[in-house]
Amino acid sequence: QQADELLNNQALPEDELTRATVLKNLGWLQFEQGNLDLALSSLNQSIDTDPTRPDAYCLLALIKQQQGVDNRDDRITCLSLPTPSDRPELQRWKQQLVAETNSQ
Repeated sequence: QQADELLNNQALPEDELTRATVLKNLGWLQFEQGNLDLALSSLNQSIDTDPTRPDAYCLLALIKQQQGVDNRDDRITCLSLPTPSDRPELQRWKQQLVAETNSQ
């Protein structure tokens, strides 16, 4: 609840890395809440701000997978970008996508 209020009411920072992170976190929260259209919008904004980080691509791929929509491009980008070792959630998302790819 508090995270939702904070992220939704926060003015976006000027710094692109921070802005991309806030938008990705907002998209992640919206995904977890089942607001998939809002999540897609936030994640696409995050990617537009900083296309070099895998997080938003991974979440997009997971959402599209859940919707039954082709997620190949987002999945490939997610899996090909480096994963920081301090990001266990990102490692988990990548594992989910690999498992999904292997089951096809």
